Order: sequence, then structure tokens, then C-alpha cells
Amino acid sequence: MLEEKVIKALFWSSLFVIIAIFVLIFITSNKSSYTELYFEDPQNLPSLLNIGQEQNFSFSLVNHKGKTSYYSYNVYIIYDGKEETRQIIDTEVITLDSEEGQTFVETFISLEGYSSAEVLVEADNKKIFFFLK
Repeated sequence: MLEEKVIKALFWSSLFVIIAIFVLIFITSNKSSYTELYFEDPQNLPSLLNIGQEQNFSFSLVNHKGKTSYYSYNVYIIYDGKEETRQIIDTEVITLDSEEGQTFVETFISLEGYSSAEVLVEADNKKIFFFLK
């Protein structure tokens, strides 16, 4: 009689464990929520500080948050690593549906009197940048 109770207890415990594993594997969503921010053509980003000439680059934002989201992005240029030289190239607020992406083309003209610059893109608490010399 005790042996029969132990067998029943093991059976029900095993069944419970199997159901719990099934729920964890097949029902629980494993989808992560994130935003992509990247340069479209990183090998061909401007690298020379061409004073007074238009230069351009493109970057993309992609929404993987599972819902429509608002994004504020800022594009800056900082000369010679000095924060006080920071200039806004562009700033905008956009809306992206879930799994939607958008590519932006930015144009800037470098100022005289500096030997290097950093172009910085900020969006959704992420930063990407490249240097000009």
C-alpha cells in the first residue's frame, strides 16, 4: 500500500514536471525588445575633414520593440574632441511601427580651424559615431 502511494506520487510529480517544461518551452515568449541603430555603409563613411565641402552619410533605426514606438534622434559634430564645439547637424522625432525601419541621409559641412571631428548619432539611449581627420 505504501509502495502504491509512492508510485502515484512519482507519477503525478513527473506529469507536473513535464507540463511545466512544456509551458516554459512552448508558451513563454522568448522575444526580446530592442532597437537597432547602425550606419548603412560603414566602410564608406567620410574619413577626411573636408573643410567647407558638403559630406554625407546615412544611418538606420529599426524598431524591434513589438509595438509602435516614438524615437528622438540627434546628430552632432564635435571638433577636436572639445564638447564646447558641439554643433547640431539634425534632430527629429519619428514614429516607427513594430519591425519597421527607416534610413536617414545626413549632410554636413566641416568648419575651418579644426584638425579633427567626431560625428555622433544618438537615438533610444544608443550612440554610434565616426571620426574625421
